[in-house]
Amino acid sequence: MSEATNQRELLAEGFLDTIGDERVDFSSAAELPVTSRLLVLAAASFVQRVQENLDRMGKVSTGTLSTDIIRGKVSQGGGSVSIEVGYPASSAGARYYDFVNKGVKGLDSGQPAESPYSFKKYSAPPVMVDALLGWLRQNNITAREETQRENLSPLQSKRKGLRELAKGDPQRSLAYAIARSIKRRGLPYTGFFDDAQRFAFGADFLRDLSRAVGADVRLAIRQANRAEGG
Repeated sequence: MSEATNQRELLAEGFLDTIGDERVDFSSAAELPVTSRLLVLAAASFVQRVQENLDRMGKVSTGTLSTDIIRGKVSQGGGSVSIEVGYPASSAGARYYDFVNKGVKGLDSGQPAESPYSFKKYSAPPVMVDALLGWLRQNNITAREETQRENLSPLQSKRKGLRELAKGDPQRSLAYAIARSIKRRGLPYTGFFDDAQRFAFGADFLRDLSRAVGADVRLAIRQANRAEGG
């Protein structure tokens, strides 16, 4: 179900009428039930979109970017409501997701031109080689041949290209060769994160958020009036 559909269902009058009948004191505006639920659904849509983008682009080899992405719990207090979504600061994904998202300019290609990031040296640092070596071993690159010729998945195409680059070299030599190639050619822009932000928190979300806050205000007034009436 799409994010827009979820939000439309959430803001349907039937839902508002039901939640308005609950025995909750909204008069202090400490509780914002409609807004909270909208944030939860939007955050869930964001996480799902990130994972779908990574899968479609073949960027799930190690799974870190897909598994590290999370949505937190809704926090309320003082009449405000918030939710955290993204990569926790302590996760591996937090350290490099934006490089995959925005790309990194290559030393030879200068592409992608719009990226704020760029490689500085041709030499491949050990941490980069080790990361690529781990990926090669995890995917058994040297031991598994791609016999399929057509309709290759993104990961199959990548494996085939890496074997051609290796030309029989041991895995560490291959990892180093890949690192040098990446630095020369650059990392392409994927926009997997930017797209998810627009999808889940774009113009439609802002419009529905305004409606949700308005609904919570109406609920607060309704409950306050009931309390005053006994």
